Amino acid sequence: MTHERSGEERPPAKFPNVTRNDWLHALPDPVTKIETPPHPEEQSVPLAGLIEQVIRDGGPKAAAPFSSLAASPAPVPANSVKAAAEVLPEKLIEELRAAQEQLQAEPAPALTGKTKESACDAPPSVEAPAQPAGESADKVFAGPGSAAAGAAASKRSTADLIQRALGGAGAAMAKRGESSARSIRQFSRRMRLRDWQRRYLTVLSLIHRHVFDRGIERLLFIKTPVPETGVQTEAGGQKPFQYRGPIPGKVLEWALSALPGDLKRYAFTDFRAGNGRTLLLAARRNFEHATGYAFDTESCEVLELNLAQYSRSYMSCRDVRALRGDRDGISIPSQPAVLFFPDSLTANHLSIILDHVAASQELAPCPVYLVFENSGREQGLEQMQIFERLPLPFLNRVKTYLFSPAKIAVYKSLNNGGVD
Repeated sequence: MTHERSGEERPPAKFPNVTRNDWLHALPDPVTKIETPPHPEEQSVPLAGLIEQVIRDGGPKAAAPFSSLAASPAPVPANSVKAAAEVLPEKLIEELRAAQEQLQAEPAPALTGKTKESACDAPPSVEAPAQPAGESADKVFAGPGSAAAGAAASKRSTADLIQRALGGAGAAMAKRGESSARSIRQFSRRMRLRDWQRRYLTVLSLIHRHVFDRGIERLLFIKTPVPETGVQTEAGGQKPFQYRGPIPGKVLEWALSALPGDLKRYAFTDFRAGNGRTLLLAARRNFEHATGYAFDTESCEVLELNLAQYSRSYMSCRDVRALRGDRDGISIPSQPAVLFFPDSLTANHLSIILDHVAASQELAPCPVYLVFENSGREQGLEQMQIFERLPLPFLNRVKTYLFSPAKIAVYKSLNNGGVD
């Protein structure tokens, strides 16, 4: 529902001290357009273009414009250039111009490494000059001096690389040569004559134990303990082979071949009989009697047990005795005798027994034969001056030299008392 006086102007509201004219004057004119002041950026001139325009046109000494710089996005008004020329000091203009000339005179640096990557990423602002025919890119970017320096650096790097390669190859060759020399030394050490001799004697001892002495071991009630045969280290680092008994049966047979054929008048004495194996081997010959010494109760019991259990069919000598040397002492037979000195006999006992033998020979001279297992200990002793070494028969001497793991020596007394 419209007011009937809607087409006419409505009377103003009733406010105190306000008239109609005051109300109409306060309303804005709908026809009038309000103009906004221009933005300060539209009236301002770009600073870079303004400085370039001043350097190029302003001042009495205007230099040639940049040929490689891009033009300003919009022409700069003349009045702005004039105002900028008046504002910028002349000294500043000269310094900018000098910087421009210096930039034009200096060549562009060569792009390497990260510089090239950054140059590729950044947008180009200056066009690179065309590369002349026959010149490399290094000359264009780095100049002639930089090209020579780059060539020298390349030569130095190549020389360093070659030197490092030669050094590594030399070190590898030296290491390989040292390893080869070590292998050759080990091989030559293994091929030494004394090493081969030690191996050979070890094999011989095994053959005698498991082949030739197998029969006698079966006849023993208490077996012979495994001998402590091996390598003995002496002063100077030498390691000769040392056989630790018992004497092989074949070797004892070759040693007794130097004795007279008929041993009926002879006595056999083993000064350390052990389990009696050597004593029972000697009992196979026709000795008048055979005696074995033990130096403790246990050894004496073992010796007596083996003598009692041994088959008499293998014994030519039926009088076989076991004596206690620590309790009853040692007696030298007063008849022709064969005295056996095993390797287990200590040097002190050897010297004492030889003293008794020498004293017995002075009182009652008679033929006495000494048999030494692992000979060499007796040499140089004063008591041995009354004995001479007796050579074995030629064939048995060769057998002993080639197939005996122990050195055997046989001696004969010089004064036989007129008995041959």
